[in-house]
Amino acid sequence: MNFRLLLLTYILAFNAFSQLTPANRLSIDANIGVTKALYPLSPDFKTNALNPISASAGCRFMLNDLFGLKGEFSLNYFKFTKDNPTPADTGLFLESFYYRTSLVGVTNLGNLLNFKSHTDKFGLLLHTGAGFSILQSDKTLKHVTWKDDFSDIMINITLGLSPQYKIGPRMAVNLDLLAITHLFQTFTFDMNTAGNRPGFDGIILNLSGGISYYLGRHQQHFDWTKRL
Repeated sequence: MNFRLLLLTYILAFNAFSQLTPANRLSIDANIGVTKALYPLSPDFKTNALNPISASAGCRFMLNDLFGLKGEFSLNYFKFTKDNPTPADTGLFLESFYYRTSLVGVTNLGNLLNFKSHTDKFGLLLHTGAGFSILQSDKTLKHVTWKDDFSDIMINITLGLSPQYKIGPRMAVNLDLLAITHLFQTFTFDMNTAGNRPGFDGIILNLSGGISYYLGRHQQHFDWTKRL
C-alpha cells in the first residue's frame, strides 16, 4: 500500500507540473567517499572510524522540477581489527565487501524551498529508496563460490541528503550523506558472527562527494529550473 501511494504521488506530481518550461530530465550521478558500519559487529572486532572506500553510480530521471526516480549501484569495503589485540594478533584483520542496488525516489528540496529566488548555484536533493544488498567476506572470494555461510543477502532501506553546487549547464558537484539499514541481515558486518534478529537491523553511514552530468538537448536541467 505504501509503495502504491508513493507511485501515485509521483504520477500526480508529474501531471501537475508537466507544463513547466522544457528542461533536461536525465543525469548520470557518480560518487566516491568513506563509509562506516555502525552495527552489528562481532564482540571481539572493531572497524576504523571511516573506511575507504564507498563508491556509487546511478542514472536519475526527474519527472519534473520537484520529483524524480533514480536507479543506483554501490560498493563498500570494510576492514575490521581486534578490539583488544595481543602481540599474537598483530596483522590480524577481517574484511568484507558490501554490494547494493536500490530504486530511489528523489525530491528537489532546493526547488521546493525556492532556493533559486536567492541563488542559482546551490541546490539540495532528498532521496530515499529500497533494494537488495549482498555482504561477502574475504572467505567467499577465496573460495570463488556462493555459500550460505559466507554471504548475506538482504533488503536495504536508504535515506540521504545531497547538497549541490552548479559548475556549468551540464555538470554539478555534490556532497552526499547516506544512511542505510536492512531487513533480513543474518551476519555481523565482519561476517565473523551469525545472528538473525527480526525487524530492521544493521546500519551503514556513507559520506561521499561526486558529480552529476546532465544529458539532453535543452540548456537547463530540472535540478536548476526556477519556479514561477
